[in-house]
Amino acid sequence: MLKKVSVSLVLVCLLLGSRVVCADFTLDHFPLDQGARWRYSVSPSAVTGEFEGSLVSINFGQLTVWNPSEGRRLAEMPFTGEILIPGSGQFTFEGTSSYEEDYNVGPSSIQLASESVYFDLLIPTLSVGMTFDGSGTYAPPLTLFEDGTPILGSVSSSGEFSGSLTVSYSGPGAPPPDTLDLSGSVDTTVAIAAQEAIDFNGNSVDTLRIQMDVSIDGEASQKTMNLARFVGPLRMVQPLPMLDQMFENLDETTLTLISTNLPVWEPINSFPVDVSAGEQILNFDVNGSPVEIRIPTGCLSDPCTVMVANIVNIPPSPGINGISWALGVNIEEPNVTVNCPITVTIPYTQADLDSAGVDDPNNLKVYRWSSPSSGWVALQITDVDTTNETITFEVSQFSVFGNGAPAPVTAAPAGGGGG
Repeated sequence: MLKKVSVSLVLVCLLLGSRVVCADFTLDHFPLDQGARWRYSVSPSAVTGEFEGSLVSINFGQLTVWNPSEGRRLAEMPFTGEILIPGSGQFTFEGTSSYEEDYNVGPSSIQLASESVYFDLLIPTLSVGMTFDGSGTYAPPLTLFEDGTPILGSVSSSGEFSGSLTVSYSGPGAPPPDTLDLSGSVDTTVAIAAQEAIDFNGNSVDTLRIQMDVSIDGEASQKTMNLARFVGPLRMVQPLPMLDQMFENLDETTLTLISTNLPVWEPINSFPVDVSAGEQILNFDVNGSPVEIRIPTGCLSDPCTVMVANIVNIPPSPGINGISWALGVNIEEPNVTVNCPITVTIPYTQADLDSAGVDDPNNLKVYRWSSPSSGWVALQITDVDTTNETITFEVSQFSVFGNGAPAPVTAAPAGGGGG
């Protein structure tokens, strides 16, 4: 059993080292909206290294990042590999690693409240398993971003960290768990380094590049991250913990976004808006058809910029037929409030009717994208103009909009009778 445990301990030390190390990836943006899900491929997908005379190779699966609840982000990645220990032999292993963070997302700031790292590992030929569970909280939560911080500006915060690390074993003759309590002082400085565009499927996503310097009991580390705007306030994003630097070329590891269930915005135009002088009318085209937005006098709390976009990654719409295209509208300044209904007029085409499965334009509905957990929400239509082929509706907040129709409900087959 000692040999089995020593093999597992080598892997634990190899995978985690004495600390969690964050690499600087080329694509690392994802918001904190409940239900949001991103999937990345990891390149290189396999790494090799040497640890205390043992040769180890690890193969990475796809990395999935998702938000099970508002303000909580969970990253999961399966892995497999082999370890060659001189005098003991070669062993295969498999497992799953995960990393979780809890944030306080307010109207003007984002704070990190707690984080944890976990993985399970199994060596089938030795019937040995192991889990590693580490977690900690920050008191008070660390401020990572505040609205109004300028480019090259920074925000600092301090607090206390408390947590624990537990390593548990399974299998015949497994030793008891090992637990280590952790505590210390934490100081952070977050600087906005630059504005940066990140490409996804050929579309540019505007972000702010952030550099975060962290000191825990005097031991310094650094993370880089991006803040990306989709709908609503800026959301936190950051790289994920990876393996220690004993692996060759690990500092060149990159993540490539391959799928997401969130809208991706392709900007069309931006309009400066000041409703103190009177009603503002915004006119532009989406897919070659005209769109109009009417903002009444005094409807917005402050002068601002309204950005409009074509949505190129339309979220799923279960229970709805259509939504083959979507319009995104967003106020660039996060603290501007909408004080009255705003009128939006969008086009419809015969293709929209066919996609929605309706013949009469009056049977079309306009939907607003709410969140991954809530999906598409139907809005109240104020006018359907069959001459100009347009639909008009009112909104109290900007978002992503599309037209469609409720999918017919298929009746369950009647049960058979006996006799």
